[in-house]
Amino acid sequence: MENQSNCTAGIIPQAGSDFENIGVMCMLSVFSVMGTFGNGLVIYVYSKKRDKLTSNVFIMGLALTDFTTSLLIMPYTVVFTFLEEKVLFDIPCKIFYFLVTSNVPLSAFIMVAIAVDRYLCICHPFLHLLTVPRAKIILLLQLVFAGILGLITALMHSVYALPEELLDLDLEYPYHKNISFAECESVYTGTCKHTSRVFSVEFNLFYQKVYSSFFLISLLLVFTLYIMIYRYVTSRRAKRQKQKNAKQFSTTMVQTEASQIDNSKDSHDHPHPTKVEVNENGVSTTLLPPDHQEEQVRRQRKSVREKRDHNALANIKTALMLFVVAVVFVIAYLPPWLMALMVVQYVKFVFYSYFVYNVVNPFIYAFMNPTFRTDLTKVFGKCLKKK
Repeated sequence: MENQSNCTAGIIPQAGSDFENIGVMCMLSVFSVMGTFGNGLVIYVYSKKRDKLTSNVFIMGLALTDFTTSLLIMPYTVVFTFLEEKVLFDIPCKIFYFLVTSNVPLSAFIMVAIAVDRYLCICHPFLHLLTVPRAKIILLLQLVFAGILGLITALMHSVYALPEELLDLDLEYPYHKNISFAECESVYTGTCKHTSRVFSVEFNLFYQKVYSSFFLISLLLVFTLYIMIYRYVTSRRAKRQKQKNAKQFSTTMVQTEASQIDNSKDSHDHPHPTKVEVNENGVSTTLLPPDHQEEQVRRQRKSVREKRDHNALANIKTALMLFVVAVVFVIAYLPPWLMALMVVQYVKFVFYSYFVYNVVNPFIYAFMNPTFRTDLTKVFGKCLKKK
């Protein structure tokens, strides 16, 4: 125990240059302000919506994730960058990696849930498999699972390290030259870094592969679902166009045949009279002629068809907007994912630029969703009136 308590060392981490660190801190500071404000507006607008849609639930979940990232995780990352991950205590180290590593898979999981929701709404609108309560449960389960992943990663990082992890540095305790790291159970480094104190090296390597695979799996699922949506929409359009052409051809044929009918038929026949019946209670009922009844039925069918087409078009527009969100997600996270796998060279500024994803979503909503722009105008209008 005496050796255990005396095993301390000041290990300086491999950090980026001062210029690079300043660039990262400035970038994340701007992202934090913009993301907090933008996602705060999204949360406010969607919380006021009365229509209960599953897409609104997932957009709210995504906005809450982005808001938390902008308000908490980005400033935390700025502090860690400034300190070059040299912290005195173990808890801040673990909290940082818990927040960072649970946020990324949670965003990916929500992207998959959104893609599934759009697929069901567009391709299978009458199944009603995904309701608002089920969407909330799915979000909760995703949050718990992402939290478990973040907890495992947090346990893999510490300000303490095993002696064998530092043997290549050939360092000894500076005040007691006779005590080497090899005699200690763990070594206090003062630096938040990866360690095998809790989990074995084999488990760490296996977990890193599993954790990295979630990005690829989510990517494949999202794009597969959107491709299926695209194929369904294009096939439906082709089918409707074919039916429309056939209907136009049929109408033309009927008109041609009607023009060839013998004109001997009296063209001034009186129209069907409107018939009025009075029941036992003295209440009169107007009976429409057959032609008028058919016209009314046609109008009702047309109204139902137009409403169905309007809902389908709205679902497609929402799917297109959320597909753009998914594309931005992939573009933002692909470089750091490849850097984590050591496929490309690590560049600190490029690595942390993935936080841009948590900032741009409100701009995508504002650009591609007219209803969201209208709601924003109302919000700012109320604020100006109060002033």
